[in-house]
Amino acid sequence: MSINEKNTADQFCKFINHGLVYNKNTEGLVISPCCYFSKNDYLDIEQDINRQIEQRRQAWSKEDWNQTCKICLDLEKSGQHSYRQSSYDVIQDDVDGVAFLTVAVNKQCNLACASCGPGSSSFWYQQNLRDRIQQPSKIINLHREDRLEKDTKKFLSIFKDRAFKDLRYIKFGGGEPLMSSTHADILETINDPSLVTIQYTSNFSIEPSTRIYDLWSKFKLVKWCASLDGVEDQFELLRWPYRWHDLEDFVSRVRNQVPHNVIFGVEHTLNPLNVWYIDRFRAWFRETLATNRYGDPSDFNLHLCIGDMSFDQTPPDLREKIRSKYGPHDPVVRLLDLTPYTGSYSNLLSWADYLDSRRQTNWRHTFAEISSFFLGNHLK
Repeated sequence: MSINEKNTADQFCKFINHGLVYNKNTEGLVISPCCYFSKNDYLDIEQDINRQIEQRRQAWSKEDWNQTCKICLDLEKSGQHSYRQSSYDVIQDDVDGVAFLTVAVNKQCNLACASCGPGSSSFWYQQNLRDRIQQPSKIINLHREDRLEKDTKKFLSIFKDRAFKDLRYIKFGGGEPLMSSTHADILETINDPSLVTIQYTSNFSIEPSTRIYDLWSKFKLVKWCASLDGVEDQFELLRWPYRWHDLEDFVSRVRNQVPHNVIFGVEHTLNPLNVWYIDRFRAWFRETLATNRYGDPSDFNLHLCIGDMSFDQTPPDLREKIRSKYGPHDPVVRLLDLTPYTGSYSNLLSWADYLDSRRQTNWRHTFAEISSFFLGNHLK
């Protein structure tokens, strides 16, 4: 990479040159500069991994960022602070190597969320096995490979071999990252944890052990972010089979137990059913998780659902109702404006009805105030 290419990339986004995502929550071993980069690169674990990583990193600086980084650019158009912009906050020094590492640990998870599926959750996969749902051989092989942890062990060996002298931030996802020891194995390799911030995207159902709390206390900062999409019965439908009262008990307990350097956050995924109710979730967040017990503020981030419950299936008449409720400048309205309607919400209806039939839930009742926009005369 030339000096000009490096400087241009650094001016656009620090993650291009100094971020690295290891994603095991997919087919094989995948890397990218950040988790929102639209182009993933598959690595061959039988070949020289270090060389492959360096080749991919050089190629990222030559991509069309208007395409590969569209998610961040669209968020900025909606008035929100993007991941691209945050790169300057977390990578402030003039560094040469990887400073920001993201690890999607594996598929181990104890929930079968409505927005997820067997390709990303071991519980989803096991539920399908229990109900004798036929699954593609690809999915079966992915979970078999995931249990063997061949790719993960290879990655851990590379991580221990590489210097990562500039590493300042590690972000863990899953599955549910706290169900695995991978994150702890990585943390124990850090020479000076006081220089490093760590972040978790978690479903807030697995309480860390004393060992994990002790590890966390050595780091510069720990951001523990809850992946939550609603409150009460809406939460229970979207984050099945987690119960709302169990979540509230969990939040109350860990809020008073975590080390002083742990702050909280929320990663809220918007879909056509829950977007109308964002005010309910915001109220709960302000009352329950806006700060840790020391008064340090929590983060609040919005993401758009993809797949069968994709945000772009929100119908036009519901969009207008949401605009009237929240006003044109609310972040959810801006995100709607940037997410054109597909012309159909049939996938959403089919998926929601399918989940109801398997789980004895009732999305029409749970989201009663807006269900008519997807039924009857509104049906497209």
